[in-house]
Amino acid sequence: MTRVRDPIHDYIQLDAWAKEIVDMPRVQRLRRIHQLGSGSLVYPGANHTRFEHSLGAYHLAGIAAQSLRLSDDDRKAVQAAALLHDVGHGPFSHTSDPLYRDFLRKSHEDVSAEVVQNKAIGEILARHDVDPALVAGLIHGEGPLSDLVSGGLDVDRMDYLVRDAHYTGVNVGVDLVRLARDIELTPEGIALHASSVPAAEMLLVTRLQMYATVYFHRTMRVGERMIERALRLALEAGEIKPEQLPVMDDIAATMLLRHSKTDAWRLMLAVDQRKLLKVAHEAPMLSFREERIAALAEDAARQAAIERDLASAVGLATHDVILDVPRPPKGAAGIARVVTAEGATVDLAEVSALVRNLATAERDHWRLRVIAPASRRGEVGAAAERLLARELG
Repeated sequence: MTRVRDPIHDYIQLDAWAKEIVDMPRVQRLRRIHQLGSGSLVYPGANHTRFEHSLGAYHLAGIAAQSLRLSDDDRKAVQAAALLHDVGHGPFSHTSDPLYRDFLRKSHEDVSAEVVQNKAIGEILARHDVDPALVAGLIHGEGPLSDLVSGGLDVDRMDYLVRDAHYTGVNVGVDLVRLARDIELTPEGIALHASSVPAAEMLLVTRLQMYATVYFHRTMRVGERMIERALRLALEAGEIKPEQLPVMDDIAATMLLRHSKTDAWRLMLAVDQRKLLKVAHEAPMLSFREERIAALAEDAARQAAIERDLASAVGLATHDVILDVPRPPKGAAGIARVVTAEGATVDLAEVSALVRNLATAERDHWRLRVIAPASRRGEVGAAAERLLARELG
């Protein structure tokens, strides 16, 4: 075994097969992809990477597998899926997700599943009696054990919430070991014991706290959208081929954008120097019909049309106006299952009023934003208020 010192989990023990995978270039690339994309623009300590998060997820998956008394083959499959679930991420992590959707017609999970089954990593897994197709299926949420990797309270979420809080300085108190251990396999899938409902509630409260203070932070969102726009301009100009995204890291993407012949270089320079665009208009969920927001969040062409209309209305270049439409928060149902004292398996929301109310609280922190140059945000804001009320009201 190889021991890795980690600020969240203390020592992480890597089995020989896991060490072999970790040393592969495709996994080492994750050292150069920031977990929070542009998070360090707001939180200078947020320079942690997808690599250390993947190790943390692997570690928690091992604890869960031991608690469930899985066979050695199943344990390795679950840990491999946790280790490799983010290997398909593009530059700046989730910043690339809309570009995957629009140019590759894939999610980063799709790419992760493909990487798992490619010759280089697939041969390592097969040599250690792990079926690459099974690992890919777990990443995609297939099979009873997939809740450990791609469920509502999976090891991915457990690690990233606590890790992101640590590096952004947000104080939280989550008992990750209890959550990973106090579980059982039911006919419906993985379920928590009723005694761990308070620990699950604390993790979900932490999730709400992180969305309110970090993930939906306006400056962080502005930085992400500027980088996304720069990458989109380079992709549209053919300076980046779509198939390059899954093998690029933050450094390669930054250097390419700095030397772009499109206006991507101006956007990247502004991010580098932290001379960011400003929020010209923002509105809460209550301002719009939720189904229209959900549709707009997935429709890049419609977003671009709105941006063109706003830019034209005030005489700006199209790339100087950016619409930021996060996906609406999901409801409380289906987050996790609980085994009651009577032995029944129920939805976590059925036994926790706190969890039921968290869905409403998440909506309170959601914002649609229109981003523009500081000198023109008054004009853009006024135009955006009129146009968005017509489009989404």
